[in-house]
Amino acid sequence: MDCQKINGCAIRLPSEDDKWLEFGNHCNKERVPFIIYADLKCILRKTESDKEDTTSYAYQRHEAFSIGYYIRCPCDDTISYYFGRDEGCITWFAQQLNDLAHCVKNIVSANVPMETLSKQQWEAYCSAMRCHICEKLFVPDDKRVRDHCLNYRYRSPTHSNCNLNYKNSFYIPIVFHNLSGYDAHFIIKEIATAYDGHDRCTTDNEGKIYFIH
Repeated sequence: MDCQKINGCAIRLPSEDDKWLEFGNHCNKERVPFIIYADLKCILRKTESDKEDTTSYAYQRHEAFSIGYYIRCPCDDTISYYFGRDEGCITWFAQQLNDLAHCVKNIVSANVPMETLSKQQWEAYCSAMRCHICEKLFVPDDKRVRDHCLNYRYRSPTHSNCNLNYKNSFYIPIVFHNLSGYDAHFIIKEIATAYDGHDRCTTDNEGKIYFIH
């Protein structure tokens, strides 16, 4: 009421039937299937001045000579590490990301039957009271389905609609150490121009690259 008097605002209060705020983007609860953690190292290369009478010049130049990255998948406890150590390490890394994008595309596009449920899993599925995605109670008219992870292992029963909207992300986030602070000028141009078609790369202010296929 005070705001209405001071600012002339139009107050719209929720109705009695719609007075609760609920989280609805349940697909955002799903972890990304793959994530990459990367970093690069540089050396200082001495340079000579191109003018004899200059009083100041850049006498050192940073050159990337080594880059490495980890691949992590929440469905697999193993961690794979790869690295390149030479003058072409940035080009090598860009090609590695391209190959990885196609590999991930093949994995997420594969139509593989879900593994057979054990007796204990069937009992838990039939006796479950809540959907593990929206966490709401099952009612008699609900159609429940079996939700599975990326490697087609059974997780829990869900509502049919919840299961359809609970999708894996097709983005591969790359957490790059100190990207926005320093390393961006070594790698962004190479990655942004290395791919054809619908492949592209974007970055945010926190130093994360999202390689999009």
